[in-house]
Amino acid sequence: LESELDIWDGEREQAGVLARMGQVLLERLDAPAKAQRRFEQALKLDAECYPALVALFDLVYERGERGRALQLAERLVRRMSSEGAPDRRSRFYLRRGSLLRDEGDLSRAADSLVVALELSPANIEALDALIELCRRAPDVFDFAATFRRLEQLYRSAGNTTAVAHVLIAAATLAELAGDADTALELYRQAREQAPEDFEPLNAHVQLLIALRRYQEAITELRAHAEAPLAAANRASDASERQRRPEAGAQRRTRESAPEAPSSPSAPKRNRIAALLRLGEIFSEVLQRPQEAVDAYEAVLSIDMRHREGVFRLAQELYGLGRPQQARQLIEQLLDPELHPDLPKSERASYEHY
Repeated sequence: LESELDIWDGEREQAGVLARMGQVLLERLDAPAKAQRRFEQALKLDAECYPALVALFDLVYERGERGRALQLAERLVRRMSSEGAPDRRSRFYLRRGSLLRDEGDLSRAADSLVVALELSPANIEALDALIELCRRAPDVFDFAATFRRLEQLYRSAGNTTAVAHVLIAAATLAELAGDADTALELYRQAREQAPEDFEPLNAHVQLLIALRRYQEAITELRAHAEAPLAAANRASDASERQRRPEAGAQRRTRESAPEAPSSPSAPKRNRIAALLRLGEIFSEVLQRPQEAVDAYEAVLSIDMRHREGVFRLAQELYGLGRPQQARQLIEQLLDPELHPDLPKSERASYEHY
């Protein structure tokens, strides 16, 4: 590519080569700083170099430079309306929407998130961002009509997860209108659509807490945290029954019996999410720190390196007058062998604590 760069005289062509060099550095050599320099060189030669703009936008967005990312997004928005794969463009409009939201430009943020969903209706992250924006500012956009249209689309496509999230949106609007009974019913329907998805449960629990129905919220979270274990036990029992040899066919039965399935990552994540929410309720709402400790210890029994679980447990132990145990947990978080990819912002937070 460096040889090709010397061949071209035109700035536009040179910018294209520099953008490709940056992509190689980023994707093949994992050298983001060098890649960024190439992208910036490309844009000095051609301010409209599309590949360089897209790559640089993603780089600065993922690094948390939100002000600069928004500037790049505004330069890209016209071309993103028609150029590139729909999924890629949908991700761009989702990110632009989050940037506009953080800037307080809520109406344009909603517009951007709706475009993200028009380009890729299966972009659940964009749907959730639109729902959260609806909670924050229900009057900046016609959310109800958008959610109704999306629900029809998702039902016709058989996308039960997306239907569940749209039902969360409808429940959110009912909550905002002061109709708690309708909201609770819609959350129930959402959970039926996607029983393994944590988001419908989390929204349901949030309303139960607002209604001061604490024991119901705790029961629902515990049931969700224990459901994957119950399913695994049922599968194990079924597998064991199939292993039992029938008379005259012991070897054949033993060879054909299926193994119990291992616990997949999604139920594991959902169990952890439910336990973290449970610990949060015990700690912040009910002021029952020992039960919060129990919830966070349950998280670590699933994943001993779960950083949020470790940090929350340290905080609870410190509050219970057990500073040495809390300090040991914080030192684990700062151990580069245990957490080699710890972001600088998190490290600073732990060191301060």
